[in-house]
Amino acid sequence: NKIPKDNLFVYLVFLRMVMPVDILSYALGLFSKVSFFVYSLATLIGIIPFAILFAYAGSLDLKEQLLVLLLALSVFALFFLLKKNVILLKSK
Repeated sequence: NKIPKDNLFVYLVFLRMVMPVDILSYALGLFSKVSFFVYSLATLIGIIPFAILFAYAGSLDLKEQLLVLLLALSVFALFFLLKKNVILLKSK
């Protein structure tokens, strides 16, 4: 009941980015009726950015690593701003 029905795909992608994979997988499998296609696509999109980041950021120098960190934080900030804007638009 706690899993939102609106924008489920967006929430799944975000949760894939911020939560441990195993915990989320078990919770979704046991307590939700998410389709396999939505789950798979959200997992793919949610894991790819960090896979690339972990694979290539280690070989960068410190300035480039800080730039990558700033970019990642900007993406999270953008997500929250868009989420807040969508909620404001729905309430009108």
